[in-house]
Amino acid sequence: MSIKFHKPRLSLLNPKVLVSLATTSLLLTGCGGGGGGTTPAPDPTSVDITLVDGYIKDANITDANGLQATQVNGTIGLYRFSTTPTYPIKMIVGNAKLTDTNATFDINLTAYSGTVISPITTIIGNDTTIQNNLLATMNITSGVLSRDYVDVNDTDVAKLSQLCYAMLKDTNATTKFKTRLQTRTENNITALIDKAITEDSNTSANQDGIVNFLTTLKTHTGSVKDFERDLQAKKNTISFTPTTLTWNTKTYKTILSQTTNKVWLDRNLGATQVCTSSTDTACYGDYYQWGRETDGHQVSNSVTTGTLENDLNTTGNSSFILNNSGTYDWTTLDSNGSLRSANWSKTDESSVCPVGYRVPTEAELTAETISNSADAFTKLKLPSAGYRYGDSGSLYSQGSWGGIWSSSPDGSSSKHLYFGSSDVGWEFVTRAYGSSVRCIKN
Repeated sequence: MSIKFHKPRLSLLNPKVLVSLATTSLLLTGCGGGGGGTTPAPDPTSVDITLVDGYIKDANITDANGLQATQVNGTIGLYRFSTTPTYPIKMIVGNAKLTDTNATFDINLTAYSGTVISPITTIIGNDTTIQNNLLATMNITSGVLSRDYVDVNDTDVAKLSQLCYAMLKDTNATTKFKTRLQTRTENNITALIDKAITEDSNTSANQDGIVNFLTTLKTHTGSVKDFERDLQAKKNTISFTPTTLTWNTKTYKTILSQTTNKVWLDRNLGATQVCTSSTDTACYGDYYQWGRETDGHQVSNSVTTGTLENDLNTTGNSSFILNNSGTYDWTTLDSNGSLRSANWSKTDESSVCPVGYRVPTEAELTAETISNSADAFTKLKLPSAGYRYGDSGSLYSQGSWGGIWSSSPDGSSSKHLYFGSSDVGWEFVTRAYGSSVRCIKN
């Protein structure tokens, strides 16, 4: 005889735990996340624990006395204590990964009772006030809150678990969130997320990452089993810790693209600050002729000359070189651009970008899926800095259009991404033009 095993659904603060029943020939098949296969029959005194934020595999779970739970083969997210554990039960980060995405799971989890460990049980701890207020906010019973929400496709509880995960990523956010849960002021999960966005995350070291993730979470739809896969890119922004670096006397920080998970400098080369809007003149930065070094020519008011360079190493020439004929290039060398493309692709700080960074390729800029100037500002803090004419040295379209060089040549021109108020596209721009450069991490 075979029995289908269903994961436990107990109150989080119920002092009783589920003792698995065994028969001589018991076939355990996991529900929810799948897994398949035949699972060994449990000992009559064993206790099964479900580890869920999505389903988590390869975790290290121990009770208060150091008793270790083992992962049950054939049922993802299920772990077994050989005897009744002493609470609290803890999952300590190490090799744990999310089953759906194989991404590293990076926060410790705790349960003070019951047979489910999740970010929700960790936020609740052993505080009945927080538990009761969460139940009232969600308008559910304790059994609903503690069940395997992936298995039953409970979107609201899944969102609550993701919200708790985001709050647990930052100590200040955790404290503010738990303090606010001492008094119930919200009536649904959307209101709870809104408060976390506007109040609980505002002292976080990575406020932008938490806010961006929660904003997406609030309106996310679809099957709960796909949550981790759908939200992973946004979730990565919570884990991202910005760094600060100094390059050519300017201070930059790093940002993480929510679209591609690529790390970028937070402003154009030469900018004195990160953009506060797409028309913030202090963040326009410099205007590089394609493939040139940081030699002074890139400054917006640098002097101009009509004499073309016969050396790609221009450190001794700080003039913006004009050319209104022929190839419209600033040099007589490297007609196909391959040498300059290779130079702008260097990551050893011998070119225009700091060590570990380089000028992005056409493909990398395309992958950011920028749709217009507002989108460029939202995604990468790119401003509408305009351009500098290659035949006169005059600035134009500042505040109206933006553009950014790629390292990709195309014939006698080079690929340049432009964006305006209602459109975006690729231009084949001659290399004497001056435009913005934004560095990407290699």
